[in-house]
Amino acid sequence: MPVTGAQLHQKCPKCGSTHITPTVRAWAYCETCRHGSTWDEFKVCRCWGYDCPALLAPPLPGASPTRPAHPGRSATGPTRRDSIMQLTYAPLTPAARAAHGGYSVFPLRLAPLLVMRLTEIREYAAARRHNDVWADTAKQVDDAIASVCFAHLAPLGSRRKYRNIASRIVLDAIAAYEDAYALSSLPYDAMGRYSPEPGTEYPFSISDIGRATVRLLGNYWYAESTPWGVGASLEETGDERMGYTVAVDSEGDLYVEAQGGGRTVLGDLCAVDGLDEIAARVADAVRDFRKGD
Repeated sequence: MPVTGAQLHQKCPKCGSTHITPTVRAWAYCETCRHGSTWDEFKVCRCWGYDCPALLAPPLPGASPTRPAHPGRSATGPTRRDSIMQLTYAPLTPAARAAHGGYSVFPLRLAPLLVMRLTEIREYAAARRHNDVWADTAKQVDDAIASVCFAHLAPLGSRRKYRNIASRIVLDAIAAYEDAYALSSLPYDAMGRYSPEPGTEYPFSISDIGRATVRLLGNYWYAESTPWGVGASLEETGDERMGYTVAVDSEGDLYVEAQGGGRTVLGDLCAVDGLDEIAARVADAVRDFRKGD
């Protein structure tokens, strides 16, 4: 599952928040305003981490690694999550981007190297032409190669102009290749359906939340899983009260219910918040119930 939290390369087009959660099928949503759209709409830039100005952005005022600017947050985002998206580079991309950077400075000398790197990418994409995304990518990379060759052979007085155009076309082609790799690397079956390996889509079950919760509540608490691990019953040894249930309602929200009556819905939580934080929130809900008893 892709990481969530503050992302330097993503921003909500509606509210401007950088707390974006990527999901399946190239979809993402904003954790702040809950706006959902495609990954592309949330991109701040298409650099994918190469010489990006966002990486050099100053931290929040008054922040430091040991003293966050806001309680509970690091200088770049919530402490419970990775603050920067972990990027997985597509094969051949670093060499192609390096050649592109060299071409921008020494176009005459490095044009052959850039064409060679782009040819490798084109062959990689062409070998996967059965997928429409790769077929379009192969054509776009082929056009980029043609633009570099044309600029190399253009009349002397117009070479600078055509080399600048070729440089932009090449950069777009490399970005399209990276997008195609990111999309195709998701676990889909032959029919295009999202099909992750069993046990990999969600890192833990509801019963795991129950067992993590009782470790926070104390040594005399224990948890029992409901069938299939879709819930958990929490009780304290020797307590005459009926205990508590952790489960998910019909809306998909996690809740804690006192078996004697009363329910607390934790609708702002999801699996990407992590087992530790979810268990802490459930434990707080149980403690609140016991204060009212």
